[in-house]
Amino acid sequence: MRRAGGAWSAELLGLSRRGGGGSPEPSEVGEGSEDAGHRAQRLLEKQRKKEEADAARKAAEERMKARPKLDGFLEARVQQLVAEALLSRSSASTGVEVQKELEDLRGQVSEQGKVIHLLISLLLRARAQEISQLKERLQTAEGLVKKLAGEARGVRAAQPSGSGDIASEGGKELQGKVTLKVGSQKFSTSAETLKIFPESWFGLLASGRVAHKVESDGSIFVDASSKAFPHVLEYLRCGGKGFTIKNVSAALRDELLRQADFFMLPGLERILRGIHVCTSHNMAIEDNGTLLQGKEHSAATLDVPDPDHFQVTCSFKNGKAYSGCRSLLIGVAPIDAALETLDCNWESRPDGPAQVQRITTAPTIADAGLFVCVGAELLELLYRSRQSDVEPQTYRIDSRSRMESVKVCFERTGEMCKIAFRVTYWAAQPHKWLKLNSTPSVRSWDVTTADFGLAAQSDYRPMLFFEKPGWVKIDKEHLAAMKEMGEELKKAKAALKDAETQASQMRIKLEQAEAGSKSAEKARATAEKKLANADQELRSLRNDPVFDQVNMLRDNVRNLEKEAEELQQQVAEKEELLSAAYEAKALTEQERDQEVSALKEAITRHYLPLPIISAFTHHYSPLPLAPTITRLTTSCRPPVPRNFWLDVILGISRNKCMYPSGVL
Repeated sequence: MRRAGGAWSAELLGLSRRGGGGSPEPSEVGEGSEDAGHRAQRLLEKQRKKEEADAARKAAEERMKARPKLDGFLEARVQQLVAEALLSRSSASTGVEVQKELEDLRGQVSEQGKVIHLLISLLLRARAQEISQLKERLQTAEGLVKKLAGEARGVRAAQPSGSGDIASEGGKELQGKVTLKVGSQKFSTSAETLKIFPESWFGLLASGRVAHKVESDGSIFVDASSKAFPHVLEYLRCGGKGFTIKNVSAALRDELLRQADFFMLPGLERILRGIHVCTSHNMAIEDNGTLLQGKEHSAATLDVPDPDHFQVTCSFKNGKAYSGCRSLLIGVAPIDAALETLDCNWESRPDGPAQVQRITTAPTIADAGLFVCVGAELLELLYRSRQSDVEPQTYRIDSRSRMESVKVCFERTGEMCKIAFRVTYWAAQPHKWLKLNSTPSVRSWDVTTADFGLAAQSDYRPMLFFEKPGWVKIDKEHLAAMKEMGEELKKAKAALKDAETQASQMRIKLEQAEAGSKSAEKARATAEKKLANADQELRSLRNDPVFDQVNMLRDNVRNLEKEAEELQQQVAEKEELLSAAYEAKALTEQERDQEVSALKEAITRHYLPLPIISAFTHHYSPLPLAPTITRLTTSCRPPVPRNFWLDVILGISRNKCMYPSGVL
């Protein structure tokens, strides 16, 4: 019996090995510099292996379906064991023994059933892992196929036309200034500008991953329209930031959209398309993508020019007609989750706080985002995350009210995403049939992803879900006002940052001033302490007998200072008298010199000798000089010595006449 169960377990294990042995391995893709033919061969080989993997998966599923159910197998096994036991026993066996053996057999079967259950669970787990690995490999292969398709498209666009003056070059990275010849016009740019979007056609061209056509003058030929190409080049130059297109015709916009698709610039495509439906399920799109006609459990995902800042309004009015749709979900959710679960089934489950739980019907994607639920008599913020303690406001409305619009505003900041919902409707007047208020009512919710435990790094997009058939109109309101508001917000943030910087600087200065004040207070306290000590010492000195002696000495010093001042005053007076005496003496000498000069002149005039010269007798008759000198000496006041007058007279005589020697 045990041998049979072990053989069955071995058979299961062998089946598991046979099922898991055929998992395909993805082939490696060559670098972008390989030839296009080799890439095509690799692509074909990849597709062949993918088909083999699908065939192996289908065979495994068929084997799983063909396997007998566990309960039926156990029942058949029990019956077989009972039959073998009855045949092997003799007719002499009693009913009690048979019953005991039957219970033993049932115990063995239950043990084998546990083993079988364990093996089945292991087998299913291994199968689930294999399936997940196959899905991952399939996604990787699809990504490589898309990448190879883009590179092949770039190769096809850059293949030479065969003219004699054009050469094809590949594998050479562009550097410095680059001249592009688009149609008949030439455009100059730099290799850095072309590399700003590495996965675009220009990025592949500048990095040398695709061949390009070089004209005889060195320019690179680009097969595109020269009318729309300046906008593409301007988009590359600004890196997609702040790029706008104004005053262009519809034909030029369509041509620019085709070039954006050809040059692999998805950001430019989003700007050109504006707010548009990128994916939908069971939804009819009319009026150039603005009118959405939804069926039961239909959905649509919208793409926006700027995923970080957008504003979408779903209007319930189209011309004069109003939509009667009152079972609608409008909100935001991650785009990757939206694309995978867009056509999922809706489910009903309890929602709201534990006190007032109610049954709501919504798609499973509501767990990953935030949505406004527009019901017949209720407006509420639908959220499935239980990680939040926030309880958004729920509004009751009359079923006769008329919905006007639902607006969704999204703004991404550094660490979270801000989401605002605005619901505008015309409320019904109470106790009046089909009477609406003259002014609309507005209900709003301002929340963040952090309030509900949602990931701020996810790439969110607007989404709509119709529980029942209905229609809404999309107002494309990504206007310049939104961009201006974003710019003003950036300026306000920059000003706030500057203010915070200045505040921090002022705070540092205030702290320094407080530290200086504290040190000044400390120094003042120290000075006051020293002054108190000095006062105390002064008091002690005043009580000391030496202090009296010091005071006496101080008085003596003061007296001496007074005497010194008096002596200095007397010295000054004497100096004045002495200077006056010197001046008088100088004046007296001056007057004396003047008198002497006058006397000399008088003597010269009146007392000159009058020689009587005889040319023939040589006889002299001199004047009487002795009496004259005596008279001059006695008449002068003060008296003048005799020799003085003698010298004067002699000098005069020497100058005027010649006296014989020995006359006096």
